[in-house]
Amino acid sequence: MIEKELLDKIKKRLKEIKTIRDLSNRDFRFKNWHASTINLLKALPPNFIVDLNDFKKLAFTDTKYHRGKKFFNPEDDTRYREDLDSAAKILKKITSTKEELETKRESIPKKKTAARKEIKRKPAKRGISAGRKKPDKKVKKTKE
Repeated sequence: MIEKELLDKIKKRLKEIKTIRDLSNRDFRFKNWHASTINLLKALPPNFIVDLNDFKKLAFTDTKYHRGKKFFNPEDDTRYREDLDSAAKILKKITSTKEELETKRESIPKKKTAARKEIKRKPAKRGISAGRKKPDKKVKKTKE
């Protein structure tokens, strides 16, 4: 996959956050967005592994344990929205670093590569060296 195409797809996922903000973490459209975004981030080079792990750690759900509150409203989606904001930050960070890498690549002039010198190597010795020889087994004669 070409990096520019990958960058465009990540930007598209970033724009889709606006449409899924009004949904909940149980909605099919959100689950589809989340799974496809993770698969897209897995295609990134290995230097983005920290961002991928940060995105995977986002739960988008509340633990439903609140000290001092007897009743918790499951319709409360504050954690979902906070994690969506965090996901947007991560995706923006990835797209900005990708753009920086592309501009750096364009600004660095290409170096001329020298022709490789062929090195003649001696074939490996296949015999048993003196240090690795096994001692001869001495057979003891028994008296009859």
